[in-house]
Amino acid sequence: MVLLSIFILKSIKEIPVIYARRGKVEESSSLPIPMNPVGMVPIIFSIAFVSFPYLLSKLITQFQPMNAKLVGMANWIEANLNIYTQQPGVPAIVLYFVLIIVFTFFYTLIVFSPERISDNIQKRGGFVPGIRPGKETAKYIN
Repeated sequence: MVLLSIFILKSIKEIPVIYARRGKVEESSSLPIPMNPVGMVPIIFSIAFVSFPYLLSKLITQFQPMNAKLVGMANWIEANLNIYTQQPGVPAIVLYFVLIIVFTFFYTLIVFSPERISDNIQKRGGFVPGIRPGKETAKYIN
């Protein structure tokens, strides 16, 4: 599992870019696009979001309020969303997995902008071979 994580974090896709300059020979380079541009941030956010209800339920059960529904809900959360045991419950694992996927997509939308990359390539006089500059390049990068 650790090796797979390292492989995904270190994997990049090289997109060839050619820069045409007046009076010079064309320069060729590549644009490295990481397979996982957001890194470990979604995992960290997910663990925080899964931990918070569990820690809150621990606080509620410590103070033992009179509200039976609140205590019952806190006991269920404490039993099922405990990720600090050797065998966490299925709801905790499913919630953790779903949150990792959700945070990965949302954080990628914030951090990685193919339109901005395409505009920067075009402003510097570059293009991807076989792809039209502008929206086509952004679509190809995405």
